Amino acid sequence: MIIKRYFFLPLAAAIALTGCNKGMIVSFDDISSQHDNEGRWSQYLTGYPHQTKLISIGGTLPIADAGMACIFSGRRGAYSPICLTNDKSHIATHTYAPNPDVNNDTLQTIATSIYSLEKQAAKAISSRIKQHQCTQSNIGKQEANKTDCSSLTTSANSEFTALRNEKDKIYNAITQNNVFVYQWATENKNEVGGEAGNQLKAGASYNKATSGYALVAGLKISQLLVGCDFKSKYKYFNSPAKVATTVLQAKHIKYISSMDFAASLGLDLNMTPSEISNLLETLKEADKIAVKAALSATGSFLNQGNFSGVHRDTVDISDSNIHQLSKNNSDYQTFYVVMSDIEKIRTTHAPADSCTKPK
Repeated sequence: MIIKRYFFLPLAAAIALTGCNKGMIVSFDDISSQHDNEGRWSQYLTGYPHQTKLISIGGTLPIADAGMACIFSGRRGAYSPICLTNDKSHIATHTYAPNPDVNNDTLQTIATSIYSLEKQAAKAISSRIKQHQCTQSNIGKQEANKTDCSSLTTSANSEFTALRNEKDKIYNAITQNNVFVYQWATENKNEVGGEAGNQLKAGASYNKATSGYALVAGLKISQLLVGCDFKSKYKYFNSPAKVATTVLQAKHIKYISSMDFAASLGLDLNMTPSEISNLLETLKEADKIAVKAALSATGSFLNQGNFSGVHRDTVDISDSNIHQLSKNNSDYQTFYVVMSDIEKIRTTHAPADSCTKPK
């Protein structure tokens, strides 16, 4: 059975948070990976080895091929393995080249479209609520006294059509340009849950926290392979000193925050978040489904990208090459690093401190 790790937060107004943990949540590590440990205890009875299965649905695991020996904890995400080699320590790189025409302006255009999509989702929900309010106001009235709601129905349908079109435009821009969209959030204490109404209420109570998206083009993943010279190379470093074992970099990064759905809807409808939340619970099932679809419109294409055309390479990390290594990465910006305890690796996991090949 695969154990799924759902720690990422969709749109600020489309989530229900529980708990009081504070910190940064990054979806490209957590939601995109799943793991399963099998045979931890049965291996002593069956002789079959303990196994860990790891899947990264984005296809960016920094493990190039079978035969690699790695240390891995299933609780720490797709980029936490520390891999070993009998050769000298070196860095394995995995580079996903962007479309040659992609630059910061490309990411800005996509970011603007994402913001437009969020606004369009709010407009679509607002139009559906107005249609519902009109229909509800006619209950119990004589036919001659009923309000004509047809124009509101037409408006709501048009807003949802515009939402779908905007979503398709962003999807095409992402996949055609080899751009990856990751989601992040800082989590603060919230204790709400439930269906559509509480989803919106969560957005209102979440306004002290922050969430958003990172658009990345020209992704590069570098992984340190711990070799036979690690003990001598890092012999003067003790805890709490750490070494970067996995680094994610990009040539182009655009960082944006999410809009506050609850505030946007409250302004348009002249209602408080709790009033909107209660009203949503009175919607017909079909309308509830439509609202949920609008709330998840942005999240449906996030944590995705055109993961293709990977170029793999190895980089020497000898003392004479370390400065050249920095120069080679001058076009890249580092946005994610896994730091691992040097002393623990050196004393527990590193291969024997000898690079002399047996005769």
